[in-house]
Amino acid sequence: MKSDYAVNDRRWTFPEPTTLLVDELCMGAAVDVVRLLTTSPKIKWLESSSIFFDDAQWPRFTAVLGRCPCLTTITGLQIKMDQVGCREGLMIKIDQFGRISELKSALNSHWDTPETKGEQHHLLARES
Repeated sequence: MKSDYAVNDRRWTFPEPTTLLVDELCMGAAVDVVRLLTTSPKIKWLESSSIFFDDAQWPRFTAVLGRCPCLTTITGLQIKMDQVGCREGLMIKIDQFGRISELKSALNSHWDTPETKGEQHHLLARES
């Protein structure tokens, strides 16, 4: 069954959700979360025991965060911090701080503004 089934075929609508609580988000479900965030700009709280976006979904996720000005809390986010690469025939670990920078840029578009000064924001992330 395609992951698009639940959202598209059932034609569910969510007028103005402010909270999204899910047990675990990964791979196929990530597409639905990005779609839901895209149509729910008033979302304030995104919580999961584990949220993982693969390389294809990560840029879509960070882009949609920039369009969620009310978002104040994200928990359970897993960020891929390093990967193994090969340089001159040796296997080495390459740090990937790029994802943290992308996440910071996306959130700062709303979290680092005069209008939100003094507001509490929460980000709970871990290395995957």
